[in-house]
Amino acid sequence: FTRCYTAASSEEIVDSGEPAAVGTPAIAASTRPMWDAFNLEGQVRMNLANGDKALTIALLHGTQTDKFQGLPSSGKAFGVFVAEAQTLDDQGRHGAVRNYIDLAGMMAQLGGAPRGTKFRAPYVVTDKQPLVAIATGSDVETANVATIQGGFELFNKKDWKGLTAIYY
Repeated sequence: FTRCYTAASSEEIVDSGEPAAVGTPAIAASTRPMWDAFNLEGQVRMNLANGDKALTIALLHGTQTDKFQGLPSSGKAFGVFVAEAQTLDDQGRHGAVRNYIDLAGMMAQLGGAPRGTKFRAPYVVTDKQPLVAIATGSDVETANVATIQGGFELFNKKDWKGLTAIYY
């Protein structure tokens, strides 16, 4: 985690009701419940880059293996899209990260919605290639997009050493 973030980094899930986590320990603690409760995989569907800013639209899919947000482990799957707007430094580390996610849809897919509630079925990871749009084609933008896409590939392989190494 310390290779992905700095002491000044921040990360938040917009409209979650929680303040942004600031600094590596706080970010790690705020994301730990997802890592502990799900077998996760992700897929970049779109990357937009402009200088040190990037917007990634990704599919996040997981199967619940432990309790989460008051829901007992169900073995059910969720699949929602996440938009992540972030700044990256010259080493590919995250600065300010804002995540937009359909938390209500995710919780409904896991069985946490009132009986009879209609919700979208979980999206699944496919072999679809991402759309990439780079504003100027600069080396910085190209490197930032490669870092994000490479990170998702390593994430899905559960290659934690490789994942942290790309942020050096």
